[in-house]
Amino acid sequence: MNNWYMKKLFFVIAIALMMVGQAKAQEVANEIKRISKAVVDDPKQDVQVRRVAYFKVNAVDYMKMKIRDIVAGNPKDKEAINKNIKMVNEQAYAMYEFVNLYIKQLAEAKTPESKDLVGKEFRAASLNNPLFNDTDLEVVQSYVNNDTYLTRFSLDTNWVKALEEVKNN
Repeated sequence: MNNWYMKKLFFVIAIALMMVGQAKAQEVANEIKRISKAVVDDPKQDVQVRRVAYFKVNAVDYMKMKIRDIVAGNPKDKEAINKNIKMVNEQAYAMYEFVNLYIKQLAEAKTPESKDLVGKEFRAASLNNPLFNDTDLEVVQSYVNNDTYLTRFSLDTNWVKALEEVKNN
């Protein structure tokens, strides 16, 4: 990937992140999904930019699906529902920051070796911090070994912990 492409990708993601920052707290996951979906649906966007956005849409959808399954067990527990909604929003925002930080560090890496190291570090942080301990590896790791995507991360990630891990390295 050339520097021009990475700078363009970083700029698009930075603008999208600013827009997310303006969303109400309870709407973070929905806003991330809305913004990312708009990028996915825009044929004028670069293919890799659209793939990154597609990952974000899938990651938010995955988290929402898992929380729906958890909440379905006790739909009358409003406190648990609110706690899980808050958790999804925190996780979605951390995922967004994690992916954006990854793209930024990838753009700043000068050599193929350093780009590979960035990819391995972020992928390991994703894999080492599961959120739901989902055993359906075909689904949760659908991006991990798919080299057509820059975002080779597990969908079942505790994004808050993974983000903390890469920031501390």
